[in-house]
This record gives sequence, structure tokens and C-alpha cells, in this order.
Amino acid sequence: MSGLDAVAGGTIAAVPTREGRAAQAADSVAGAQARRPTMRFTRPVPVMAAVTVAGPAEQAGPLGGRFDRLLADHLVGQRTWEMAEAHFQEMAAEMAIAAAGLRRQDIDAVLGGDLQNQLGATGFAARIIDLPMLGLYGACATCGEGLLLGAALCDAGLCRHVLVVVSSHHHAAERQFRFPTEFGTQLPPTAQWTATGAAAFVLGGGDIAGGAAPPGPDGDGGDGGASRRERNKHTRRHGDEAADGDGDDRGRASGGNGDVHGAAAGAAAASRRPCIVAATPGRVVDMGVKDPYDMGGAEAPAAADTILRHLRGRDLGPRAFSAIVTGDLARYGRPVCEDLLRQEGVEANLRDCGERLYDFARQDVHAGGSGAACCGLVLAADLLPRVRAGEWERLLFVATGALLSKTSYQQGQSIPCVAHAVEIVAPGLGERA
Repeated sequence: MSGLDAVAGGTIAAVPTREGRAAQAADSVAGAQARRPTMRFTRPVPVMAAVTVAGPAEQAGPLGGRFDRLLADHLVGQRTWEMAEAHFQEMAAEMAIAAAGLRRQDIDAVLGGDLQNQLGATGFAARIIDLPMLGLYGACATCGEGLLLGAALCDAGLCRHVLVVVSSHHHAAERQFRFPTEFGTQLPPTAQWTATGAAAFVLGGGDIAGGAAPPGPDGDGGDGGASRRERNKHTRRHGDEAADGDGDDRGRASGGNGDVHGAAAGAAAASRRPCIVAATPGRVVDMGVKDPYDMGGAEAPAAADTILRHLRGRDLGPRAFSAIVTGDLARYGRPVCEDLLRQEGVEANLRDCGERLYDFARQDVHAGGSGAACCGLVLAADLLPRVRAGEWERLLFVATGALLSKTSYQQGQSIPCVAHAVEIVAPGLGERA
């Protein structure tokens, strides 16, 4: 059986790399679904707000007029690219909470992630955001992972509101995973451009199981973390520019893709928001690709596997969805994914965030966009507004990620990949989804 052959019933099989992998790949679909089910939430989880912070290259693309904050440069007053990325997350988090019409103490948990070693941007941003934080790493699939887990926490009644924030930085990622941009390495056509920016989403709107949320540390309505955040701000070394020099707000005048009514609007407001109704966690698929400049080709089998499992888990065909949008397969990976699906009898015309973020006629981004911020920026600025407006009734958002490091590929390892699917429906359709 070749590495591209399907297992019985139709999930994509990984290349056996050690003894026993072939048997694992040949598990029945029933057994695989029992262990890795599609999640159908018991109640729709509203996306209360979605905001974006976009870098210079991203604002020059076709979605430039839809981003909420446009960064003046790659440093935004910070000393390093890595600390600049942490600042992106801080800005996005603050904007998302405001766009949802909430106060900081209304957020029960933050799910954050980036591409830096040890989640550097997320960790440094967390000391300023100053809320309960769970760090996530799914590479470029982190946005999907955060939305999936955030929706699960809200659906279970463990959290009223969850903030999901993701970021990436082109220059920081290049020198971590490949070569510093100053080196001027020539890239093959399959290479992709890591997006610079951040996206943040507020999920929820319901009550915590067992009663209302506890008051803040300073009592009802208080923000006991305010003084601590002020102290933390002094630990971050700023450049000469103050916060007002970070960029501008030439995007949506509302400050975010949110329905700014907040918790007071209750269930009525939730009916006017897109809702997450189901999700499928991805399994790691490794087809033996070793080229770190071919992320799309490496990720395509994982995306196909997750799409197949979600469609079968939901007993739906691809035509049930207004759009199926992958994260960052870009120009080369998307056709591969479509072909893998076609081999399983599934005809799906996919769209891809990596192809949507930049203008190929004017921007030299090779195969397209990538990075943890890539699909987050496109989801918040382009896809969710279509769902909100009713242009799309049902969206399957499939974030994709390559779980490699510079060490792993220099040691000759192939690239394990993952894709997480999140099903989002238009306002008013949640209860019927």
C-alpha cells in the first residue's frame, strides 16, 4: 500500500516509519471515530468578537481595508521582533474584549499561541493581559485548536467567555525555523510567507455551570489586576514610541468584528452572531515530506484526513457547506488536498487562507501565506463577516500546521502535520445546525 492509499473506509494513511505504524494506519473507521470523534456541541457557542492586528505586507494585500489595526512597521516601538509580536497579542486581546462589550474580569480563560520557542510571544504578552492563560502550540493550526478548545469550555459550562489569541511574525519565524532574513536566502516556489500580525476572538456568552462567575479580586466589578498590569508594563522595554505609535485604526471603525453589546444583551445578541456548532480535532499525519520549504505539500494529507472525518462524523457532504477553507496549504498544497479528497470520492472546491491574504500580482510571497496569524487574520477579517452577513450559512474552517523544528529537519526527520476543523454557522442557524 502506498503512502497515499486510503485506509478502510477512507481516512488518509500515514507513511509507516516504524514497526507497528502500518497496523495503526489500517484501523477501521469505526474504531478511529470512536477514539477521535467529531464534537457536536450541545449548544451553539457564539463568536462574540473577532479582531485583527496586521503587519505592513498584510495590509498591502486584498484584505488590507478590513483589518482593525494596521502596524506602521515590524517593531512597533519594541527592541526586537519577538517582543513586537508579544505586543501584537496585547493589542489584539485588549481590542477583542472591548469589541465584545466586555470587561477584563468577564474573561474566564485565555487560550493563546504563537510560533516562537516556548511560546515566547504568548508568555510575554500574558504578563500584560494578566488573565488565566493556557498556552497552545499547534504551529499554523493554533487558531483552530484555540477555537475548538474554547468552544468546548463554553459548551461544557466551565467558562462564560474565552479569549483566543494567536500571532506570528515573519522575521522572528524566519530566523527561528530557517535563516535570518538578513541572510538573503533564495527561496523555492513552494516556500510561503509567514504572516505578521495577530488575531483575537471572544467566544461564549453563557453562564458558568453552578452559578455566576466569581467577582474580581477587588470585589464586584473590580479589576484587581490593574495595578499588577501597570507594574508588568514597566518590565517591558519600550522604544521611543508610545502606544499611540503602534499603528493606526484604519480598519473597521467599530474596532473589531464584534457585536458590541456584550453580556447584557444575553441570548438575543447571541442570535445575531456566528456560532461554532461542531469541531473535529486533527490527528497527526506524516507522509514523509522532509522539505521545510514545502509546508503546503506536507500539510495537505492532514487537512484531507480531518475534512473526511468531519464530513463523516457529521453525516454531511461538502455541498452542505457554503465554503470549506483551509489554513495555509497555499498554491501548491490546496490542489494536493483536493486530489486526495477526490480519491476518496469527495469533490470539494477548497479555498485557502494562504492564497487569500496576499496579492500575488503585486507581492512576492511565493506560494502564499502561512504562520499562526495567517488563517486567524483571514477568518476574522474575511470569513466571519461573510457568515455574519448571511452570505455563507455554514463554514468549515480547517486550520493546518506543520509540527517541525529547525532541529528536527536538520536531523533528517520528516514533517508531522495536523489540521483542526471548526464548523461555524450563520446567525440564527445555531439551534438547527
